[in-house]
Amino acid sequence: MLKQAVLCKILFAVLYSCAAAGDEYGKSTPLLITAAEDDLAARCIRESGHPDNAGRVHDFVEMRYVDETPMPSLHPEEQQRGYLVFRRHWMDLVFPNSIPKRGEITDKLDAFATPGEYESVTFCVRTLRELKGLEVKTGWLVSEEGDRLAAPEIRIVRFSPRLMQGGSPVHQGGTSGFGTFGLMNMPTYLEKARTVNIEAGTTVQYWLTLQVDANAPAGVYQGDIEITQEGENAHRLSLTVKIFPITLLEPTVSLGFWKLQQAYDGEIGTIADVYETMSHHGVNTVFTGAGLWQWDPETSTYDFSRYLAVAEDGRVRITFEGSPLEKHMEAAKRAGFKAVCFVPRFDGIVREAVRKLVDKQTLKQEISEELAAVLGRYKGSQHYDLIKEETTNASTKGADYPIFSESYARVYVQILREILKEGRHRGWPEIIASPGDERFSHHRNGNRTCLPLAIRRLELMKRAEAKTTVNGLTPFLPSEYGVYAREALRFVDIMMGGPNQVQQKVVQGLANMGVTTYIYNMNIYHGQMTPDLSAARFGAGYYFETLGNGVEGELEYVYFRPEGNPYNPLDEMYYWHEFMWFFPPREAQGRLGGPAIYLAARREGVDDLRYLQTLDALIKQAQAKTGCPDAQQAARDGMTMRRRIVGSFEFTTMTEEGTKTASLDAQAHDLSYDQMLNTLIEQQQWPPRSSWDTLVASPGVEPVIKGSYRLHNGWDFETYDRNRRDIAEAIIMIQEALAQ
Repeated sequence: MLKQAVLCKILFAVLYSCAAAGDEYGKSTPLLITAAEDDLAARCIRESGHPDNAGRVHDFVEMRYVDETPMPSLHPEEQQRGYLVFRRHWMDLVFPNSIPKRGEITDKLDAFATPGEYESVTFCVRTLRELKGLEVKTGWLVSEEGDRLAAPEIRIVRFSPRLMQGGSPVHQGGTSGFGTFGLMNMPTYLEKARTVNIEAGTTVQYWLTLQVDANAPAGVYQGDIEITQEGENAHRLSLTVKIFPITLLEPTVSLGFWKLQQAYDGEIGTIADVYETMSHHGVNTVFTGAGLWQWDPETSTYDFSRYLAVAEDGRVRITFEGSPLEKHMEAAKRAGFKAVCFVPRFDGIVREAVRKLVDKQTLKQEISEELAAVLGRYKGSQHYDLIKEETTNASTKGADYPIFSESYARVYVQILREILKEGRHRGWPEIIASPGDERFSHHRNGNRTCLPLAIRRLELMKRAEAKTTVNGLTPFLPSEYGVYAREALRFVDIMMGGPNQVQQKVVQGLANMGVTTYIYNMNIYHGQMTPDLSAARFGAGYYFETLGNGVEGELEYVYFRPEGNPYNPLDEMYYWHEFMWFFPPREAQGRLGGPAIYLAARREGVDDLRYLQTLDALIKQAQAKTGCPDAQQAARDGMTMRRRIVGSFEFTTMTEEGTKTASLDAQAHDLSYDQMLNTLIEQQQWPPRSSWDTLVASPGVEPVIKGSYRLHNGWDFETYDRNRRDIAEAIIMIQEALAQ
C-alpha cells in the first residue's frame, strides 16, 4: 500500500508537468475534422486541370472506404461523454468513418520496448456528437521504483488523397486503355497534436511515439493520457509500458534513402534536422549529391571556384571548410549514419581544366587508345555494333568529352582520392561512390550514352580506391543492358536491383562474383502511393531473413520530392512523383506537416530486424559455451523458436522457378525490358502484394473498398507483435543462462 501511495503522489506530481503536445499551437485556430474530410479526392480530380481526363495517360475515379460494422450498444457514461475511445492495431488503416467493435473499446493501453527503442501506440476517438476543443495530454510514465520515462509524443493521423497501390488500375476500361485509376483520401502522415473540433460521427486516430532513454531501467511503467473537451470533465486512459532488460544491436544491413536535398533547407528543416529525423526512424545510410560547389539558381549551374581548383600542372586544390559536402557529411556523422552514397559532380570542372591544359592532339590519341581497350572487352557480344556506336559517341561527342582520356582520369581520380582521404581523417561515414541515379532507366529513356559513361566513371572510382555502387542495374537484364551491366561488374562493389530483379539466384550469383546486393526502391512495389504499413514493416525487417536472404541493404527513392502540390497527387508537376516520406507544412491549408505513417511503420520493421539479430548474436555466444549445459539448451530453444517464426511466412505470389523461367525466356528471345517485366507480371513473379479485404470496382459501379489493407505473407498484424515478444523473452532466457 505504501508503494502504491508513493507512486500515486509521484504520478500526480509529474504527470502533467509536461506541456500538451499541441500547446505551441493552442492559440491558433483549432483543427476541424469532419467525416467527409471535404471530399478531398474528388476535389483533386476536379482541380487537376483535366476534369474529363482529356490528354491524360490514365482516367481517375474517386474511391471510398465503406465500414458496414454496426455501432456497438452504448453505455450510459459513454453516451454522456459524447465519444468512444477504442484501440486498433496501428498497422490497420483507420478512416474517419471507421466504426469500433465493442471489444475494441477500452481505457487501457499497453506496449513493450527496450532501452533506446522507439515504440508506437495508437488509440482512436469516435464522436457521438460534435466535440469542441478536444485536447490530448500526457506526461511521465513512472515505475514502482520511481524510475521515469519521458512523456510520449502525441500526433494526429492526417489524411490526403493518394493513388491506389502502385498506381494499379481499379478496373478495366476507360478512355486510356490502361483502365481507371482510383484516388482515395487516405491516412497519410503524423502531425503534431493540437486542439481539434470534430464533427459528430467521425473517427480520429492519435499516434503516440514513446522514446525510451538508452539508460532506462527495466520494469513496468505506468501513466495516464488525459482527454479533455470544452465544458466537460476529463477522461483518462491508462498506459502501461514494459521495458525489457535488453540492449538491441544495430542492424547489420544498410537502410536509407536515395534522395534529393536542395529543397530541404527552408522546406522541411535543415539538412541536419532531416538527417536526425531519418536516424530516429531507423535510417543508417543516405545518398547525397552535395559537393565542392555552390549552386547558382540564377544560372542553374554549379560554381566550384570557392572550393575546388585545378592548377596548370594538373594538381588539385580543395577547400572543404564551408562546402555543401562538408555540411552534409558532418550532418551524417552527427546522425550516426554508417555510410553515405556519394555522386561526384565535379565532372564539369575536370572537363574544363583538361580541355584547357592538354592539347587536342594528345587528347585524341589518349581517347583512341582508351576506346580500343574498352571496346575490346565487348568483342563477341551480339550487341557489339550498338555498344560500339554508343561508347564511341560517349567518348568523342557531347558535354562529357574528354572523359575517356588518361588526362581526364588523372585529375578525376586525384580529386576523389582527396575526398576519401578527408573523410577518413574526419571520421565521416563510409563514402560509397556512385556514377549517378538510375543509369539504366536514363539510358533506356533516350540518353544512349548514359551506360558507357557510367561504366567509365565506375572504373575511375575504383582507380581512386573507392567502394562503388550503381542502382537500378543488374547483370541479368536482357539485350545490351545486361552486357553493359556485366561489364560494370568489373568495377562495382554493390549492385542495387529492383525488387523484381533481386531473387535468391540473383543474390547468390552476384555474391559468387564478389558483388554485394542491395535492393533499390522496394517501396514502389508496395506502398509508394498507398500507405501500406504491413509492407513497410516487412520490407525493412523480416524481408532480409526471407525473400531477401543475402541482401545487405535497401535504399528507397526518395525522401522528399516537392514538385507541385504534395497534397494533390494529380498535380501537373507532381504526377507520378508521389515519393513522400515527410510532408511539408502548408499553413494556408491548415496543415503542419510531418513524417509519413509509412516511415513510422518502416522503423518498426527495422526494430524487428534488430530483435532478431540480437537473438542471433546471443545464440552464437551460448553455443560457444560448451561447458555450460543451461546456455547450450537456451541456444537450442532460441534457435527452434527462430526457425518457427521465420518459417511461418507464406509467399504464394512468387516462386523461384517461375521467376527463373520468365527471366530466361526474356533473354532467349531478346525481349525488351518492358516486355520482360510484362512477362513477369503475367506469371505473377513479383514480391507479394498487399490488397484490401474487399475491392468493388467495375464499370458502372461506384468503386469502394472494405476491411483491412495488408501484405499477404501469412501473418496478420498481431502476429508481428506476438513474435517480437517471443523473441524478446528468448533473448532474456539466453542472457540469464549466460550470466550463470
